[in-house]
Amino acid sequence: MENPNDTGRRRDAFDELQSRIDAAVEELRPKVRRAFEELDARVDAALEEVRPRVDARVQSARPKVDRLIAEMQPRVDSLISSLQAKLEQIRGEMEQRAARAGGAEQGGGEREGAEAAGADTGAEAKGEEKIAEAMEEAARRPPPGAEG
Repeated sequence: MENPNDTGRRRDAFDELQSRIDAAVEELRPKVRRAFEELDARVDAALEEVRPRVDARVQSARPKVDRLIAEMQPRVDSLISSLQAKLEQIRGEMEQRAARAGGAEQGGGEREGAEAAGADTGAEAKGEEKIAEAMEEAARRPPPGAEG
């Protein structure tokens, strides 16, 4: 008695189809490889053709970039200097407050120490405000040489 679920013919058809597909892929593989090599050669040629124009544009833009950097560098240096000065000022103020708070803790008890700790937090907030003000002020300043 034959098994109705037997797929012997189908299996043979699928195997034959798979072998045909594999043969077609193997046949196409060298053609695809050649096409990619040709495309690669065309891209290389196009890049070589464009490269001198790109290099010329880069060379023409270089003086403009150098001028921009030369104009901006003093402003950046000025901003950094003013920020450093403000930070040193704030650091000094915070050290003074910390020293006062330390003296208050030693001589005055817990309540004064807690108040001094609150003053330190306020000093930090003031310091952050001063930094923000300094940055805004530096940003508003015209670049050196632009005044006049």
